[in-house]
Amino acid sequence: MLSLYLALLDTTEEKGKFEQLYLLYRQDMFKTAYSILKNDFEAEDAVHEAFIIVIKNLEKISEIKCPQTHAYLIIIVKNLAFKIYNERKKRQYDEFDYSEILDTID
Repeated sequence: MLSLYLALLDTTEEKGKFEQLYLLYRQDMFKTAYSILKNDFEAEDAVHEAFIIVIKNLEKISEIKCPQTHAYLIIIVKNLAFKIYNERKKRQYDEFDYSEILDTID
C-alpha cells in the first residue's frame, strides 16, 4: 500500500517524509479507527482516507516525530472513523424493515 501512496507524490523529499509518517503512525491510526468502528475493513478504509488527506496537506507537517504531528494524524483518522460510523448507522436505519412494526399495529 505504501508504494501506492508514494506514487502520488512528486519529489524524493516528499516521498521520504510521507514514508516516515506512514511507518511511524500507521498502527496508532489503525488502532484509533478500530476503537471507534470495531471493524478491520472499515478501520483500514479510515486510515487509507486519512493518508490521502495527509498527502494533500503534506506541507502542513513540518516535523515528523512530534506530539503535534501525532495529534494531527489521529484527529484526521478519528474524524473519518466517526464519519464512517455515522454513515453505517444511517444505512442501518434506512434499511430497517418498518413492515414488522406496521403489522403489529394492525
